Amino acid sequence: MDGKSGAMIAFSNKTGYTVDDFQANPQERRILTLIDGVKKLNDIIAEVKLPKEEVYPFIYALFATNIIVLEAKKKKEDEKAAEEPAAEDAALIENLTSKHLQLKSLNYFEVVGVNQDADNGSIKKAYFKLAKEYHPDKYHKNIPQVKTIASDIFTLINTAYNTLSDKKDRKAYEDSLKSGHKQDITQDVANIMSAEIQFQKGKVALSRKDYKSAKEAFDCALKLNSEEGEYKAYLGWTIFNISPTNAAEANKAKELLEEAISLNPNQDKAYYFIGVIYRVEGKIDEAEAAFGSAVKKNPHLAEALSELRLIQMRKKEGKGLFKKIFKE
Repeated sequence: MDGKSGAMIAFSNKTGYTVDDFQANPQERRILTLIDGVKKLNDIIAEVKLPKEEVYPFIYALFATNIIVLEAKKKKEDEKAAEEPAAEDAALIENLTSKHLQLKSLNYFEVVGVNQDADNGSIKKAYFKLAKEYHPDKYHKNIPQVKTIASDIFTLINTAYNTLSDKKDRKAYEDSLKSGHKQDITQDVANIMSAEIQFQKGKVALSRKDYKSAKEAFDCALKLNSEEGEYKAYLGWTIFNISPTNAAEANKAKELLEEAISLNPNQDKAYYFIGVIYRVEGKIDEAEAAFGSAVKKNPHLAEALSELRLIQMRKKEGKGLFKKIFKE
């Protein structure tokens, strides 16, 4: 990520998600409002006044989900350099983004701004007031990003109004609120995005061998998205690294890795992780099979290739020496 700190960052138009799908904390919301296609990563870090280690996992998660991209293409000398948004537009971007994030956390009655016993007339009146304020056409003189965020807000308001103004849909929605479930898939999307952020934080902690922090992050990611095999794989690997000589913990780690593989059989790293555990346990045939599976999934996985070659080389040298080396 350090190598990309001088590149400009912009939002991608090739993703199924938006920045508003994140359940971002105040610091992360501030980062989101600073991404404008002009500022560089190091500029954003300087402006939010946070350590790189706190910003990088969040930025990496945005890259991983294709929410943002690097503007690596240099402009020609005869092209005008991109200008930062005018003060008015910058303020609007921040205010509208904050407003949208706030609305995402509300139920449809709160979005429209009425009580749950409001009649259709009151709902319609409140809706028209909001629609007038956030209609995208109101911002036609501003930069495109302002209009885009306004459009997202307008879509949410429309969804809330259309649900509440239809008798059948309103009844179903009220029932869902009573049962504690929103009829809104955005919560699921937000959980997925938040899980990815936690996962990236866990990987950063793992790279530092901060296994305790890594486990906490992977645990959190799985609570938010329990069906993601990669999260289980990394949690299992972390548990093993915390207590590599503890047989019970090793078994727990292997169980998680096997679950991870059943959820996503294409995980090269999951096979590699379980292969290392088998090798440490002295189960060389199982380790060889696992490393072989990892290489089949990814012929360029250097760690698995190295382990596989070492096993095959030791086998050629003799069973006795082979056993001795891997038991040490």
